[in-house]
Amino acid sequence: MSSSTMLFSLLLGAVGAQANYGAFPSSTANTENDDFSAAIVVNSYVKYQTMIGGGCSGAFGIACQQFGSANLSAANQQIVTQTLFDENIGGLSVVRNDIGSSPANPDGSGFSILPNCPSTPAGPFNYTFDNDDTCQLELTQTALKYNPNLFVYADAWSAPGCMKTVGTDDNGGLICGVRGSNCTADWRQAYADYLVQYVRFYEDLGINISMLGAYNEPDFNPITYASMLSDGYQAKDFLEILYPTVKAAYPDLKVACCDATGFRQERTLLYELEKAGGGNLFDVAVCHIVQTLTYQADLSRRHGTTIRASLPSSCQPITSQTS
Repeated sequence: MSSSTMLFSLLLGAVGAQANYGAFPSSTANTENDDFSAAIVVNSYVKYQTMIGGGCSGAFGIACQQFGSANLSAANQQIVTQTLFDENIGGLSVVRNDIGSSPANPDGSGFSILPNCPSTPAGPFNYTFDNDDTCQLELTQTALKYNPNLFVYADAWSAPGCMKTVGTDDNGGLICGVRGSNCTADWRQAYADYLVQYVRFYEDLGINISMLGAYNEPDFNPITYASMLSDGYQAKDFLEILYPTVKAAYPDLKVACCDATGFRQERTLLYELEKAGGGNLFDVAVCHIVQTLTYQADLSRRHGTTIRASLPSSCQPITSQTS
């Protein structure tokens, strides 16, 4: 999502109750003599949901606002980050980093680690890392100082434009090689290697990425910023390359799918993915709901695997903006 809001509430149930309490009028007027009672039985041994945690993202230049561009002093930069991530204050435990795809970032999105794309998937691939990552590196390092158990989710909004049908990292398009792409070359392995290389750059700096994703809202084309389209069948075509590539390099690194714009859209995508035979090509199902909430829900599939969905919002002050 292009602009979102700071997340301080970590449990959807609690937030939803606060947001909706009193929103539905009572059929009778309340009086001092009203006597209501209810018997509630809670079995603490039954688990209905598993939460990775609550968190935020520094994408679209938000991390740079936190670390200098908004004229925050060095001391206040630390205070803001501590307030967000210290377990005794904000308690956020997830940060979602944008894996950049553009040689320039006029919209504040991340720079590509492949500034010069080869003409064919044969390469050469001259990856570079500026040790800044549009300030996301500093956000991650500082957050880890206050929360050593931080869950770092690295997620790409798009593949580099040379790997897509539209030739640019914005304006949607498909990764070349999936069904319906009709490209002259198959760039799926190149994109998988690109994503893994991003993980390596962070590893070289002592940061372990917890989860890796290849899509951001693949059911939506925002036109103006990095994006890449996919349905579940096309996701299967790419995940069959990405999943073994990731596991060969990092067996414990989780693979996410696929950050759809909502639960209904994610459900459709997962149904298509399963129907195409790709139900075992990811570890965590991720989708977006509303920007002020982080939600982690179990989605059980036919073969019994529990899939978890999460949405980290942006590290921004709360606003009335949607997406």
